[in-house]
Amino acid sequence: MSKNDVKKFLSSLDKAQIISIVMDMYDARKGAKEYLDYVANPDEKAKLEEYKKLVDKEFRCTLITHQPEVAVCRSIVSEFKKLKISPETVGALMFYIVQTGFNTSWYPHGKKKYKEGMVDFFDKTMEYISENHVATALRQTLTQTLVRCNYNNDLFETLKEIAKRHAPELFGY
Repeated sequence: MSKNDVKKFLSSLDKAQIISIVMDMYDARKGAKEYLDYVANPDEKAKLEEYKKLVDKEFRCTLITHQPEVAVCRSIVSEFKKLKISPETVGALMFYIVQTGFNTSWYPHGKKKYKEGMVDFFDKTMEYISENHVATALRQTLTQTLVRCNYNNDLFETLKEIAKRHAPELFGY
């Protein structure tokens, strides 16, 4: 069924029937419940803190057999975006992932794939904030991220070059 078909179907229903369908979705689907809860009470700060906890859970693994996965973090951001959160808040979550990912004890000892994945995630973060015109609003967060990654000069220089490429205006270019 296409989106148009669903729209036609819903248009043919009265308000009580639509409410019934929405409440059934609310009970049946976790994603629908989260979305409707957020729509009913749109508190971006609270939702950001909730998603930061998911990030923390991924990076604070204690099992030797589990290394944090950058793909899990991408999924967390994808789910967050589905709530129609402001680009500035999405960017803040993405920077939180970068800061956590580079400053976890996993980074220095992590596999090459993890390290490359984190650099790629930073690149995607910079691309996102540039495309959504929130780089200036997140300037302080970017600065904090770079400062926190200054423990490794090569990493710092790589991240700085990526940031300059996507948001030259923040560096006076």
